[in-house]
Amino acid sequence: MKNFFKGSALMLLFAFVFTSCSKDQALTNNVAGTDWDVVSYTVDGVDQLASLGDHPQMYFNTCALGTSNMCTGYTSAEGKLSNFDYLIEGKGTELHLIWEAKLGGAAEEYFAEITNDGKKEGNFTFTYTNNEGQVIEYQLGFKAGDDHDHDHDHDEDEDA
Repeated sequence: MKNFFKGSALMLLFAFVFTSCSKDQALTNNVAGTDWDVVSYTVDGVDQLASLGDHPQMYFNTCALGTSNMCTGYTSAEGKLSNFDYLIEGKGTELHLIWEAKLGGAAEEYFAEITNDGKKEGNFTFTYTNNEGQVIEYQLGFKAGDDHDHDHDHDEDEDA
């Protein structure tokens, strides 16, 4: 009987871990491989979309969780590319972002709350507080016909 309870406890633990990981991977699969248009960018509730340049986008490269520490992606606007690392965690509720260092500065690392996972409305929204204490929110959307079947990988800023 004791072994039965131990076995049951181990099965429940395994099921919990598997479910958590599969939710993270499912959301990673949902957001990856798509050129997401930045449709809203606010700082402390104030619209700052124009500050990102013309037609800003984010792209999350596809990856399998557990095979690498972080996934990669990039932002683009006005022909400029900027890389970031990301990881979806917490049963699909948290986006761990590391923005690349700029001009010899330190990389910026944030843990963003995913407030919309993109499954129903076709948008993906996340919010975090930056190092200056400002609340940053990105809302990403995509258009029908976007190329969803390519994998981008950029190692440094480039001009298009």
